Amino acid sequence: MKRSRLNPVNAKRRAKEFARTYGGKARVAWVKQLGCCICKVKPADNAHLPSRSGMGRKGDADRIVPLCRLHHQELHEQGQALVEARHGIDLSVWADAITIAWERKQNESGQGE
Repeated sequence: MKRSRLNPVNAKRRAKEFARTYGGKARVAWVKQLGCCICKVKPADNAHLPSRSGMGRKGDADRIVPLCRLHHQELHEQGQALVEARHGIDLSVWADAITIAWERKQNESGQGE
């Protein structure tokens, strides 16, 4: 017996969710080239910090920091508080600074958000 997917993929919904969580393909590429905010290794992953809403969903694009694969994995395994304590860094401050820099870049290029 052939099985069908229970929840068919909705392309518009997937695109909207990608825009919410990553801010678009250009922003993903820009964050990657920044290098890991802990060790400066390039390219970096777009690592999401926990959502401020506490809803158990992936955080919005304004909660992304660039982390190398090793530090991204460390964030998932040990949590934000332990990673920040171990490396003497505030990832939320980094996320805010990256969001501001991206918005400034978009305004300077006349693209808006």
